[in-house]
Amino acid sequence: MASCGDSANMWKSYTESVLDIWLVWGAALAMLLLVTWRLSARWPAPSAISLWRHERGAAYTLSVTILLPVYIVIIGTVIECSLMLVVKMGSMHAAFAAARAASVWLPAEVSDEKRLLMIHWAAAQGIAPYASSREPHLVGIEPAWSDLADDNAQYEAAINSLSDVPMPSGYMAKKRRYALSATRLQITVDEWRSERQIASPDGRVVVEYVGRKRETEDVASHAPITVTLTYEKPIDLPGVGVFLGHIASWTGSRCYTREISTTVTLEKEGPKSRNQTLGIHYDSWDY
Repeated sequence: MASCGDSANMWKSYTESVLDIWLVWGAALAMLLLVTWRLSARWPAPSAISLWRHERGAAYTLSVTILLPVYIVIIGTVIECSLMLVVKMGSMHAAFAAARAASVWLPAEVSDEKRLLMIHWAAAQGIAPYASSREPHLVGIEPAWSDLADDNAQYEAAINSLSDVPMPSGYMAKKRRYALSATRLQITVDEWRSERQIASPDGRVVVEYVGRKRETEDVASHAPITVTLTYEKPIDLPGVGVFLGHIASWTGSRCYTREISTTVTLEKEGPKSRNQTLGIHYDSWDY
């Protein structure tokens, strides 16, 4: 049975950065149901024959015509908010994927660029199914990591081999391209090392090492890693983006996006040694 603390943490995860979206979605849905019920109750649907024989009830068309644009906006708001909440669920999966990748790649004996690449790629892979492939949303977006350009063809070939209906050429490449550019990661590692920061060339991935120097080896090797993933979801409905979003952060874009964030914390899976690397270590205990 889930405890009150678990329920509170779950509620916080589901509402982080989207509490206003939940409120707008609930209000728009209630308004849509109310308007639909009032219209159906006050304007019984006539048959085609009765409309041909007489014009009784035709005066209702004026009120319907006036309310129709508002009705359409309410429907669009419900749909757009629903899509944002679906993407929120996807961002939770992507954040955990990034945290798992960080717990493995940060202690690895590879370059900082390789570490950041693999963590960013894990996050983008997690959010790619929810990413946009529309050309208007890709305006101004440049490939985030040129090293991964050749992987898209292999990825599409693998998916097509498992599907009876082949996907359009370049479809997944566009989704991955948007996911990489629209996803930012802020990672905090609490361990014994001196405070420092590493970041990707484009600034989309930032790792900060903070705090606890001279902790025991077991604590250092399993230091908590906190990952905050921020994804910019494009907004398609005119008007909604003005109130619930902003112009996309990349240069040249004219589309509105909504930033959706998720924060998760996992333990680092590092070797239990003072220098946090594999093999025999020869470093001094005096830092």
